[in-house]
Amino acid sequence: MIEVIEDDSVVSLLVDGAEQSRVDRKNPGYLEFEYMQHMDAVLRTLWPEPRPIRAAHIGGGLCALPWAWENLRPTSRQVVFEVDSHIADLARLHLPLPRKPILRIRVADGRQSLEGSRAHLDVIVRDAFKGRNVPLHLSTLEWNHLAQSHLNGLYLANTAHGKGTDARPDIATTSHVFAETAIIGDSKVLKSARWGNLVVAATSTPGLIDWEELDRKLRRLPLPARLVRPDEISRWLGGASPLRDPLPTA
Repeated sequence: MIEVIEDDSVVSLLVDGAEQSRVDRKNPGYLEFEYMQHMDAVLRTLWPEPRPIRAAHIGGGLCALPWAWENLRPTSRQVVFEVDSHIADLARLHLPLPRKPILRIRVADGRQSLEGSRAHLDVIVRDAFKGRNVPLHLSTLEWNHLAQSHLNGLYLANTAHGKGTDARPDIATTSHVFAETAIIGDSKVLKSARWGNLVVAATSTPGLIDWEELDRKLRRLPLPARLVRPDEISRWLGGASPLRDPLPTA
């Protein structure tokens, strides 16, 4: 069940009773969810505002992150791939989104769309879930290689971990493809003590991201987050194996 709740300028999207997205129409640069603050911190470390970006978002919700980046980084070019046409319509209805081609919403599967694209992007954000899990086709080696082939900069992914949900195979797959991969999250989530979001930040260019500066930014957030750096990630992964696309059936 999909529901939208409005409270003055604040709009929230709920799916099956769980809040999936929140935006403030009076303050579009504000990011309510911590994992989006973490993604924004990575981007600001790499390219300080107001440097424009070319970005693709796999999974849209109410477009909280792309809308914030559009307002913080004018003249950016962003496309949002959202498989649920109803959610896409709600974003268009409730937000004063800029017209194409500044910020486009496409009702389509992000992987299928990128497979038929020649786009060269600064950022790819994967923020798609089916229930509590990332769809398999957006977490395999084949997906990560596809994302890498379109990137000149940064891969960001939202995943879930803890209390019966294991993000290690998902993150191990990204680490297998990209030259540097780091993880951002709450310490209890990283220790599997509670369920929550983890952000994966990856790049194919060693040294592109100043991890020391990112760590300082994360510690200054209202709720400080822990950074697992590229040289620490192998120990956290604990030998998890990368995911692959299922073999085609005869």
